[in-house]
Order: sequence, then structure tokens, then C-alpha cells
Amino acid sequence: LFIFNPAAVASTVLETMQEAVIVLDQSYRIDYANPQAIAMSGLGERGLLGQSVANLFRSQNDQITLNLEQDLFIPLGNQRFTHLNKVWFKSNNQTVPVSLSAARVNDQSGQSAGYILVITDISELEKSYQKLEEKLVEIEAQNQNLATLDQQLRLEKTTVEQKVAQRTRELAEERAKLVASINSLRLGFAIVDNRLEMTMINNAAKHTLCLSGELRPPVKEVSCSLADIQLTIKNNMDLTKEIRRAINEKRFLE
Repeated sequence: LFIFNPAAVASTVLETMQEAVIVLDQSYRIDYANPQAIAMSGLGERGLLGQSVANLFRSQNDQITLNLEQDLFIPLGNQRFTHLNKVWFKSNNQTVPVSLSAARVNDQSGQSAGYILVITDISELEKSYQKLEEKLVEIEAQNQNLATLDQQLRLEKTTVEQKVAQRTRELAEERAKLVASINSLRLGFAIVDNRLEMTMINNAAKHTLCLSGELRPPVKEVSCSLADIQLTIKNNMDLTKEIRRAINEKRFLE
């Protein structure tokens, strides 16, 4: 019925598997180990066979005793397979992180004859997890730095806005004081920028330039140049009349 002997096929599979495989008797002693398991243990086939499987493993935490019988083998009474995610395999005077998968082995009558244990080396996977965790910590630190920077920028923005608002109020108050001060002068007063544009003028100057309303159009407080004023006066002012009015009113004509 079979081209190949099933026992020979099973033996070949065990011999060529990358995972370490050991077969245990009812007392959890090693009855068979494939080449990968022998190589991992560093004990050789004679040193490995007959040992209690408990001698090969320990828990991640040395303060916690690893109980393979309780954690791995007894549950097989209710399920086909059991699994432990991470334990330490004692290999060549060092420990290697491995995962364990166990199944019950039955004899021809269907009675339990022992157990088969598959050992998978997860050291490379652990290194990848460690690198990933380190990268996550690095990203978290960067995110924290960015959050701190964002908070600092927001605070700086608020501070600058407050300073600008405060300075704007101060300048408005200073301008108001300056206007009030120059408006109290009896002489005409005006401030001109470097383009000869008038930026501020007091009431006396307005009164003098507007000549009691006879100047048309009236001089504006801003965006008015000295040349405009000179031209307006030249076109609208009766100098003789204004001199006589100044003499009568006992005031200066400038």
C-alpha cells in the first residue's frame, strides 16, 4: 500500500527537521532526541538520553520554578497540543530562549506511551523583538521631545502675542499723550517722515494752515506732504489779508 515505509519516512523527517525534537517516556525522561536536539544540548546523544526533561529547561525568572509537568504535560489529558511561549533551554553552558510544543504519544492500544516535545529556537526572534522595543522607546522619546517642543513653541507664541499686545497698548498710550501734549502748544507742530509725509499735526498747525476754514480742501492729519501744503497755501492764501489778520489778532504768522 505504501511506496515508502512510514516509519522510515517519519525517521527521515525527524532527522532533517530544523527544530529540536525529543521523545519522553511516561516519567518525562528522554527516550529519543533528533540531531538538532543533541546539538543544542551540547551533551551528546549518550549524555542526553535518559535525562529528565526538567534538567534541560528553566523559567525566564530564576525565582520561579518551571514545572513542565503541570504547565505542559498534564493539560494534554484534555487537549491534543500544549504550548509554552518562552522558556530557557540550557545549551552548551549557556541558555537559549525557546518555545515548546508538546503532544501525547499513544501506543497501538490507544494508551499513552509518552510525549513528543518540539523545541523551537526563538533567539533571533527575541533579538528582533528587542530591537523593535528599542526603536519604540526611541520613537516614544522623539514624540515626547516633539510634544515638549510644541508646548514650548505654543508658550513662546503666547508670550510674543502678549508682548505685542502690550507694546501696542503702550504705543497707543504714548501717541495719545504725544497728541495731547502737542495739542496744548500754542505754536503749530507737525511730524514729518523721511518722505516728507506728515504723520502728525497739532490743532494749532491745523488752524494756521486751514486759516479758519478758508483753506480748501482742509489739510488731513496723515498722508499729506509738505509740498502739498506749500502748493495749497500758494494757491489759496491771500498773504496780505493774513498778515493784517495776524496783526489785528496779535499773533505770529508762520
